[in-house]
Formats: sequence, C-alpha cells, structure tokens
Amino acid sequence: MINGYISKHKKNISFLLYEPISHEKNSLFYSLEQSRLLVKLCKEYSIDKIVSPSGSIAYFTYPLLSRIYGMNLPYFFLMLNDGTNSNSNKIEKFIRKYLLKIARKNSLWTIDHSSMSKSIGIAPDPIQKNNLAKPSNEIKLIFENSKDVTKLVIYGDMSGHKNKNVATLISAVELLNSEELKVKLIVAGAGSDKFSLNSTKRDGDYVICIDKYLTDSELDYITIKSDVVCAPYINHFGPSGIVIRALYYKKRVLVPNYKWFKYISTIIDCGIPFSENTPENIADTIKKNLEFKAYQQNEHNWDEFLRFNSVENYSCFWKILIKNDCVLESQRYSI
Repeated sequence: MINGYISKHKKNISFLLYEPISHEKNSLFYSLEQSRLLVKLCKEYSIDKIVSPSGSIAYFTYPLLSRIYGMNLPYFFLMLNDGTNSNSNKIEKFIRKYLLKIARKNSLWTIDHSSMSKSIGIAPDPIQKNNLAKPSNEIKLIFENSKDVTKLVIYGDMSGHKNKNVATLISAVELLNSEELKVKLIVAGAGSDKFSLNSTKRDGDYVICIDKYLTDSELDYITIKSDVVCAPYINHFGPSGIVIRALYYKKRVLVPNYKWFKYISTIIDCGIPFSENTPENIADTIKKNLEFKAYQQNEHNWDEFLRFNSVENYSCFWKILIKNDCVLESQRYSI
C-alpha cells in the first residue's frame, strides 16, 4: 500500500508519494510492488512528475517498469535512506546496480549528494538565503503573540509520519508549564489539529496547532522565528529535511541520541539530544537548554557536513518541485 496526494499545480498535475521506509520489507519485491502502483496511478491520473518526499525504495525498479510501459516521467525523491542500502544481500545489490544503469536519462533525481550512482541526477539549488520568507497573516500573528515565551516548533506532514512523536513532546511541554516555565509548542502541518485534542490546554495557551499544508516560505519563517526546532523522532534512521532546514538557519534542534541525529549533536554541536523517549526526560533536556537560542558551529565540521548532506538542496526541495508555492487542489489517495 502507498499513501499520499495527487496535487494540481497551475497547469500540471504532480503525484506526491508519502512512502515511509519499511526496513522489514526492504527488498526488490517490495520495490517492484511500489513501482507497479506508481505506474498504475500515473496512467490513471495523467501525472507529470513523481515526488517522494521521504526516503524511497521504489526508484530501484522504476526504471525497468517505466521502459516496459513506455513512461518517461521524472521521479524525484528526497534521499537514500541507509536502510535501502544495508538491508539487502549481495545478489540484490548487484540487481539494483544493473536496474539503475537502464534508467532513462533525466528520469531519476535526488537532492542527496551521496546518491552513489551516476544514473541519479542531482536537483539544482535555487534557494536565495538573503530573501526573508513572507509568512501568512495567520502564522505571523501566532509568532507576534508569543514574544515573551520560548517557542518550540515541530512541523511537517503529521498524517503521513507516524514517528514524529508529537504526543510525547506535548506531554513534555505540559510538564514544563506546570513548573511555570514560559514555553509554547507550535505544531504545524497537515493533520496537526488532532494533537490539540491530546492537550489539556487547547488553542493557544501553550500548544498551538496550525492544521494546513505549509508552503516553503512558511516553513522558512517558522524556522527563523522559533527558538528550538523539535525532531524527537523514533525509529527514524535517515537524514531529516526538517533538521537540515533548522541547521541552515542556525537553529538548535531537539533530537534523539542515536545514529545521524547523534552525529549532528556531537560533531556539529547544534543538537539538543535527549536520552530517553519519555515526557520527563524530554522536558528535563529542554529545561537544561532553554538558554541556547543559537550556536557557534565548528567551521571545518560545518563545511564537511554541508558537502555530505547538501543542506541547501534539502531546504529548497519543495521550491524546485512546486513553483511559486501554488497548490490549486489536492486529492488524497490510498491504494
């Protein structure tokens, strides 16, 4: 099964695939099934491009099926999750390498410079860091009314990412406010409204939910105006575009203390790592770090990090794919 949205942008229709990586099903057979469903949807809805904003496994077999069915649609995916490379035997790795070689020119695109394949193109980077983002009036008002509190933010597609751990973060913020600390959590993104029901303080006291699809400009603004960007993810083993965006704007990030997240905490010294996935531990970690509104990065390590993770490409991913922040209509699907 795959879940996501088919969105219309001006005169084009783009197929947006929200495809969580499943390490248990990380095989060529699973990839083939994903690709088969992609082809089915593309033929049914006159798709112009395929977008997978999470790590993707379908791209391994997509070149084969696209040739069989005579399709030449560009397929954009965010990154190569380490699981797609590690959970396979030598035969599978050999087959994958061959399948990538038969990909049509300009059919596979990523923004991860560690793609390790000449068949996968690197999407260009049009971001202009000097152009300050323009927020919507709704979002601007929320931040203007939160000047005297520490602003924590967590954002993204809340309906398509089960590992964001938002409920635990809300419980941690409730603990902080019970100690009379002025902390406000802003949960922004589609599907976020359901989390307001989990809080005893709804609509504005210390948990604010912005239930909408955020434009790239709004993501920039929320990041810039926040004090700490939260990514308390569980069972998430690849890089995070949200964390990358926060680092781009030199914001500290609340992260778990493992794998890639541990790396940015220990090497770049920008992470606020928590050791246990409990409201008490997360609250205690935030409390100890409330004074860290910014950080001084190690320049050498920062340059290495930029080169490996392609920070600018991550932060402008949607700007490449969805021009002018213009979404005319969206249709949810699940097949």
